[in-house]
Amino acid sequence: MKHFTLLVFLFTGYFLFSQKSICGDWVGHLETQGSRLKIVFHITSQKNVLSGTMDSPDQGAYGLNMNSVTFTDPSVLFDLSVFGIKYQGSLVQQDSISGEFFQGEFTTTLNLKKSATSIASRPNRPQEPKTPFPYGVKEVKFTNETAGITLAGTLTMPKGKGPFPAVILITGSGAQNRDEEILNHKPFLVLSDYLTRNGVAVLRYDDRGVGQSGGKFDGATTSDFAYDAQAAYNFLSKTKKINKQRIGIIGHSEGAMVANMVAAADSTVKFIVLLAGPGIPIDQLMLKQTEVTSRFAGISEEEIAISLELNRKFYDILLNEQDDDRAREQIEQIVREHQNSMPVEISKQISDELPQLTRTMLSPWFRYFINFNPEHFLRQINCPVLAINGSKDCQVSAIENLDGIRKSVKETNNKNVYTYIMPDLNHLMQHCETGSVNEYIKIEETFSEEVMKIMTDWIKNFEIIR
Repeated sequence: MKHFTLLVFLFTGYFLFSQKSICGDWVGHLETQGSRLKIVFHITSQKNVLSGTMDSPDQGAYGLNMNSVTFTDPSVLFDLSVFGIKYQGSLVQQDSISGEFFQGEFTTTLNLKKSATSIASRPNRPQEPKTPFPYGVKEVKFTNETAGITLAGTLTMPKGKGPFPAVILITGSGAQNRDEEILNHKPFLVLSDYLTRNGVAVLRYDDRGVGQSGGKFDGATTSDFAYDAQAAYNFLSKTKKINKQRIGIIGHSEGAMVANMVAAADSTVKFIVLLAGPGIPIDQLMLKQTEVTSRFAGISEEEIAISLELNRKFYDILLNEQDDDRAREQIEQIVREHQNSMPVEISKQISDELPQLTRTMLSPWFRYFINFNPEHFLRQINCPVLAINGSKDCQVSAIENLDGIRKSVKETNNKNVYTYIMPDLNHLMQHCETGSVNEYIKIEETFSEEVMKIMTDWIKNFEIIR
């Protein structure tokens, strides 16, 4: 009996040692399609049961829960089948695992090193406000009568009797929540906090089909989002303690396009602020964006040239052919004509991606988007306009787009337009080194305080000219 007890003790001790050896933060890098992606596995133990999460910081993914963690020395298995991911390896040293990473059909070597210190499971975001807030916060709902959907948001109101100037925040492209959350940044949360602390009421809301808002995001166009923004404006116009002569719209990226559309249609809008807003036709902007972002991504000049040539032809089809079936045939014909002169690997990649690419280009959103010319709406705006772009914005380049905004607005004798190129800021209004999209998540700053101050001062002090 004593012998059996000793064995149990020894086995239990071995099990605890084994768990201890695998627990901790493990770091590796995936080499894929010319990119190097950091991967972090966080392994913990509670009551002798292993569990874990995975982070992909470069992709803005954190805290992906594992289905299970299995360790039978030296074999390691991290199962994230809910995400189609599995990692299988061997503990070769107490701080090293050699193994393979699997995701769908994709397989690659991934070797891990145990971090000597704990790695935060979420990047540091020092600007994010913490409760309690020195202002009122109210959850609200309002209805877009045209679409028959209810949208949900947050209204922050400065302390005091008012009435206060007020703004609506409109998100950029893609399905986004009221904080415009992207890559573990919450730009609109930070912006609304700053504005409200400085005497400006703010309404921000979830995009249709996102969070607590009704409706469907898929299939909606920029025009649909403009009706949502109009509903937000109508709601704010009827809210107590709001200065009806100081209600405006702040739009970021595609949201700036929405702000233009609402201000052009509704003469009661008192001002608009365009953050990284387009000022040139979108087909031209997209070509420029493709060129700059591809170069940042390290894509060869040969591939960039091919991509630009194809995109020009694709966009020309979308601008001139309204029938989807005929447009699809023309797009596929262009690809076939070019494939014979392409390197084999590029030709295969285009063939593999063509079905999804065609679906995207022929979607209602993209068709409307690529046909959009900001000039059409900017020339109808009579209210004051503030436009701000970052000098290192690689998605909406500052000079061409601000020139386009300024020229279009002034053509209707609206001289109340102010444009700023902010040094060293990217598309998200962060201070940056290069402006590359890959930098966004790595930068701790969420939103330039200089830009927030410019907006706040302008909103509170500009002269309303009608």
